[in-house]
Amino acid sequence: MATEEEIRIMEIRKHAAECTLRFFSEIRPVKSNNIPFHCHCEDLDFEENKALLEDFRDNNPNYHISTMMEYSTLSGLGNCGEKAAICYCSLYSNPTFISNSSVSLAQFIEYDHGCVVVSDPKLKRGRPLEMKNLGITTMVVDGWTEDWYFPNLDMYTALLNNLAHFPSPFQLVMRQRAKYGTLERVMWPIPL
Repeated sequence: MATEEEIRIMEIRKHAAECTLRFFSEIRPVKSNNIPFHCHCEDLDFEENKALLEDFRDNNPNYHISTMMEYSTLSGLGNCGEKAAICYCSLYSNPTFISNSSVSLAQFIEYDHGCVVVSDPKLKRGRPLEMKNLGITTMVVDGWTEDWYFPNLDMYTALLNNLAHFPSPFQLVMRQRAKYGTLERVMWPIPL
């Protein structure tokens, strides 16, 4: 069971995640060429844009988080890395997190997927760790699936305190992978 302080921290994180993910629905939709239901959009030629993204990555020696964000916001395209970069920058610069949270860009060992992890302790760069060892207030923000959740919070506490975000089947699959996954590298902080 979570304490009142832990619940307060999770409420702040939940609000920040909701605001961050609104970017994709209210400011600039970013479609992913590796999500099947995004490939049926009539306004985007995914094969052409996939080639452009790969070419942009391969020919830009300074391809890092700011160029990932720039490419995705200008083109409206991006996979998990680009969408995680957008979420990372929004959450990392959120003033409510400055003194009480560590915002990290993470990638998983078992499969190619990136997301943002918001936790209490500062995570060590380059050290593999399991999600279940991060604590109850740890939040994952997955820009690729446009989802946020607390992987170590039991459902009863989440429902009781309005901290549950009910996933689509697609989001549920990614949550299960993340919950039992191991983070390959955690980058904190990343220069913008």
